[in-house]
Amino acid sequence: MPKENCPKFRVIGRASEDVKARVEQETRNLLIQQNLDDLPNEWKEIIQQSELPKTAEELSLINLANQKTSKLMMNAGLAAFDMPPNNFRLLPASAYEKMAQEKGSAGATVLMFQMITLNAGEARKSLLVFGCAVFHEMMHLKSHLTLQIESEHEGALVKTSYREGLMVKPSQNIIAQNKYHEHFRGLNDALVASQEKKFFQDLLKLSFIQEKQKDFLDAETIKIKEQASRESGVPEDEIVWMSRDGKDGVTISYQPHREVLDFVVDEIQKELPDQYSSKEQVLTEFLKAFFTGQISSLARLVEKTFGPGSFEVLGMMGDDDQTPIQVLEYLKRARAHQINADKR
Repeated sequence: MPKENCPKFRVIGRASEDVKARVEQETRNLLIQQNLDDLPNEWKEIIQQSELPKTAEELSLINLANQKTSKLMMNAGLAAFDMPPNNFRLLPASAYEKMAQEKGSAGATVLMFQMITLNAGEARKSLLVFGCAVFHEMMHLKSHLTLQIESEHEGALVKTSYREGLMVKPSQNIIAQNKYHEHFRGLNDALVASQEKKFFQDLLKLSFIQEKQKDFLDAETIKIKEQASRESGVPEDEIVWMSRDGKDGVTISYQPHREVLDFVVDEIQKELPDQYSSKEQVLTEFLKAFFTGQISSLARLVEKTFGPGSFEVLGMMGDDDQTPIQVLEYLKRARAHQINADKR
């Protein structure tokens, strides 16, 4: 990847400007040419012992995800870049769980090391699952990143993530007080998943997907999907993969969070029709903030539509299943109040 096409990462904190510049360049280097020696020793060992080669189809899906995410960046008026396939580390389930410290997920992004780990046990259930996992994690990796460096600890720099996409993380001072908190995680995940759903529909049109995934598209599996959709409430077009016995499946994630995002985008467009003729134009504002980290314009749009303090409430939506319900109820009441106030 040419250096001029690589993004610049923001570094804040009380460290010297020379140190900040060095860390920014090191992060760029991790994206441009990632070497195992740049990673923590325990990760290096796991990768050396367990990493799996990617198939030609999997490499094609990584390339397609690069194209689609780059197009989203360009539509938002930003310079695009490709993520090298080598920065995807495909691991067996047991190795992935050791490295990612989680079970069951298909992938995880480590922004500070510009790396994505993929769980072969989940991601390789089908090419559709692999493609969605790659796109989802690549969206996270291409999002805005701000790092914080305040001091050195035992001769080493203390480096933490402060901003990731729309998400605002705590400062090192807050972390030191064991008062960890985040804002906009739920909104961040909702935006990524909303784009993943669109990408999934693109995958279904690919000839090699149609050939390889005949079992997913045949009449018998369609009936199983229809039944699963009725029983779970998950729309059929959000079921990415399902086993032949219907007992295991993969869906587009963060459904309640996407419902909140859709409501917010819809109401902003209704409030400002002269400024935004379509919901897609409003969504582009969210994507622009996601890729740049500049969320003040979103705050103005949300509070213009839902009233003072509403953006802060939106930021309280986490990645759990309960807070989206609470936030949506609040926003509906706030919107009704705002509409009534505008009529007076």
